[in-house]
Amino acid sequence: MCPGSETLTRPHKSALERLSQSETRKQSRPEVVTAERPYFPRRFGGRERRFVCNPEQNSNRVVMSKRKVKDVHLPVGECVPKLQEILRERICHQQLPVRPEGVEAQHKHLLELLRRTAVHGESNSVLIVGPRGAGKTMLLKCVLRDLLQDKEVQKNLLQVHLNGLLQTSDSIALKDITRQLHLENAVGDKVFGSFAENLAFLLEALKKGDRSSSRPVLFVLDEFDLFAHHKNQTLLYNLFDVSQSAQAPVAVVGLTCRLDVLELLEKRVKSRFSHRQIHLLNSPTFPQYLERVRTQLSLPDNFPDERFARDWNGSVESLCEDKLVQEVFQRHFNSSKDFRSLHLLLMFCLSRVSVSRATLRTSDLLEASRLCFTDAKANMLHGLSILELCLVIAMKHLNDVYEGEPFNLQMVHNEFKKFLQRRPNSVYNFETPIIMKAFEHLQQLELIRPVDGPTAKSQKEYQLMRLMLDHSQIMEALQKYPQCPTDVRQWAMSAFG
Repeated sequence: MCPGSETLTRPHKSALERLSQSETRKQSRPEVVTAERPYFPRRFGGRERRFVCNPEQNSNRVVMSKRKVKDVHLPVGECVPKLQEILRERICHQQLPVRPEGVEAQHKHLLELLRRTAVHGESNSVLIVGPRGAGKTMLLKCVLRDLLQDKEVQKNLLQVHLNGLLQTSDSIALKDITRQLHLENAVGDKVFGSFAENLAFLLEALKKGDRSSSRPVLFVLDEFDLFAHHKNQTLLYNLFDVSQSAQAPVAVVGLTCRLDVLELLEKRVKSRFSHRQIHLLNSPTFPQYLERVRTQLSLPDNFPDERFARDWNGSVESLCEDKLVQEVFQRHFNSSKDFRSLHLLLMFCLSRVSVSRATLRTSDLLEASRLCFTDAKANMLHGLSILELCLVIAMKHLNDVYEGEPFNLQMVHNEFKKFLQRRPNSVYNFETPIIMKAFEHLQQLELIRPVDGPTAKSQKEYQLMRLMLDHSQIMEALQKYPQCPTDVRQWAMSAFG
């Protein structure tokens, strides 16, 4: 500072004075009450301001925040994938019901039989009989799920699953049994040894030990009636013989669609079977069928977005009440009461749901029904060559002339020649070997079928055949056939009158 100048600065305060003043300000400042979550200051115009509120305001804020969390509204782009995931898991993966509906008595009976084998070491055999889609596999899976809740059973029970469509001979079935039981003559997925050796090895393994020391084995034979067609029924005889003996705890469960399945068994096999049968013959009514549709398509209560779930379930309810939709479901119900065909229809419907169309509409169901009832044979006709299509038209001519009597290649060729004679400049003059090749291709596609079976000993030209197409299928194919020649179309119209 220069001498003589005026000092304009404030006098400096001591550190003790500044500390006492800050303590005074803190005591005079009102207390800030915070809610359950941290309270942060807000900034306005670059300056920081603190908002003070009383406890009542904070409690109201906490209640409102909880209500907002409960009523969460997710974007449609997040709801639709979650919807598709839930319904795809339910429909495609066939989630088991908590308790099977309408078959409570059968469920209790089968569970008691298998529990005797798994827990008490008692051998049993039983057949589950019913039409396709009646719930035979679902019933067995529900019983096994309930049975395996016991940790001791889950630890000890061995399961072998066979299917008559896959194990087409006893030799293949024995190898699969050996592989599934992890016996000593199986290395990885390969089973070594002849049929007799594998059979002897299996029987020795099953009969070794007693009820107290042997682990229970469950054999499930799906398509049981096909095993009855195996030579000498060796597999069935030995399985029933072991299950009848008091040595190892073995349960044999067969699933079949044939009511006369016992008539297919040989006397020695039938005498070793317990003759227990569980019948699933009660078919659902149409109201139950519609209720199944509602159940399969409805979203659960714990869906993340309640409003979306409420709107979706409302659209499903209104869809099921639509008269046109009920007619579609009635058609499917009359065609097949199998719930698996219903699940296919519902999956076609769900495939049309997107973010832009987040509800099911009547048009979605109509399109799905059209896809389900699409005629595979009529679609095959669209890919035929002109020569093959002409042969089909010639067969239709012969059916009309001879009132459905069978025909052979020579008759079809002669009918085709009549068409060519009316058009001397036609481009369809094919050699006989080419016509024979086209005829054989139609047989491979199963559009025609031999009357006497494929093993009949006769020349190909004179083997009697039947046309497996009707009037509507051929007409639909002609209408949709790409660039069908006019003269062929006119010839076909003359055949259909």
